[in-house]
Amino acid sequence: MLDKNMKYLAVAGTVLILVLLGGGYYFMQQKAPPTPITGLRCDSAYFNFVVGKPEVIVSASGVDSAETTSVSCAFSFEDPEGTASASTAQAQLEDVPGGKGFKCHDKDKVFPKGSTKFSVAVTDNRGESSSCASTVYIP
Repeated sequence: MLDKNMKYLAVAGTVLILVLLGGGYYFMQQKAPPTPITGLRCDSAYFNFVVGKPEVIVSASGVDSAETTSVSCAFSFEDPEGTASASTAQAQLEDVPGGKGFKCHDKDKVFPKGSTKFSVAVTDNRGESSSCASTVYIP
């Protein structure tokens, strides 16, 4: 009699452990909804060399709220001699969790040797603005 009760207890314990493990796995898989992006933010300014050419592509990326329909980027440059220049570009928008992401590029820039500082001022269609900066070093 005791042997039979032990078997039932072992089976019930095994089932309980499997239910707890399965429930834990199920609840661990559920993710919290993304936090909504509430405003324009320029996250990074960066550059890439064009292979085989003396040109550089300067870029900026960031995020904005889901209501945004356009983002414009104003690039400003200061070369090692102190000469200033500027250009503008329209950003490419893409959906990201909680809002919109943007990337804008200014292509085919030729910089003199040395460190050229550049900053990017971004503005969206709602009038919000943000900025970020970086330095391009040409050896």
